[in-house]
Amino acid sequence: MRYLLFFFIPLFIYPEEVAVVLKVKGSALLKKEKEVKTLKKGDILQVGDKIEVKKKGLVIIKFLDKKSIVRIKENTVMEIKQGGKDKKVAIFIGEIISTIKGENFTVETPTSVAAVKGTRFSTAFISDTTKVVVQEGVVKLSNDKGSVIIKKDEMGISVRGNPPQKKKLLRDINIDFETQGKKIKTLHIKLK
Repeated sequence: MRYLLFFFIPLFIYPEEVAVVLKVKGSALLKKEKEVKTLKKGDILQVGDKIEVKKKGLVIIKFLDKKSIVRIKENTVMEIKQGGKDKKVAIFIGEIISTIKGENFTVETPTSVAAVKGTRFSTAFISDTTKVVVQEGVVKLSNDKGSVIIKKDEMGISVRGNPPQKKKLLRDINIDFETQGKKIKTLHIKLK
């Protein structure tokens, strides 16, 4: 009579470590699966971690491949959804500024998806509206109604139930005014 012996080797599947906290200003929380703690510089972040930055706070994280940095601004809740070369984060409310170098990076909001490769941009979500501002590179902003390509110095806006739109950002402002001597003068303001 033969007996088959099965050895049970406990396999623990740990969430993938994907980023490290470089800076914490003000109050911020790290929400793991079963734990909530104060976020600190040097904390290692895993897929599934949520970061909540409180009022007047700022958190800067760097992905472990050393190519991508995300600045999480005050009053923001963000979750790390995926690491590796196809990174993905989700914003539930608030704003992040992402600097991405040569890799795929996706930001999900409740209304839209912003997908990029090698760029610098900010993404904000407040009250059914997603706004994406591109400082460098190209971002594709999509939702279930359509998509737009946003380039440097453009802003994309996606409101729930409507297709995304893009607008050119103003960089120079000219204001004409009349002096006391009835001459027309122009004030030129250059924005950086």
